[in-house]
Amino acid sequence: MPRDTPEARKLIRYLADPATAQPDFTANKSVPTGPYDKDPTTRRIDATLRGPGTMLCWDASDAMPPATRDAFHQAVLRYLAHPGDLSAQLTVLEKIRTRDRAAAWLPSVCGTG
Repeated sequence: MPRDTPEARKLIRYLADPATAQPDFTANKSVPTGPYDKDPTTRRIDATLRGPGTMLCWDASDAMPPATRDAFHQAVLRYLAHPGDLSAQLTVLEKIRTRDRAAAWLPSVCGTG
């Protein structure tokens, strides 16, 4: 939180709630390219985000099995809301990681964008 305010704490609690829908960070390819066709840098960024078969790595969790990744994201939000619960969050993550040991990780996610 940039500033510890009641509103910021309310937002963190909302984001940490398991009932809160997870965001979809895929590129919206229906957005017109015109505004992004102004200079070489924005054209390159637009091509990277819209390219066929583009897979982007925003952080290491993108390479985790889905159940582990989702638990990690929730644990981060819960930690932000309640830093004193770190040990409990790590215990839950370790159980999920152990259970998902055989699940496929995506080793080349970051290298294909």
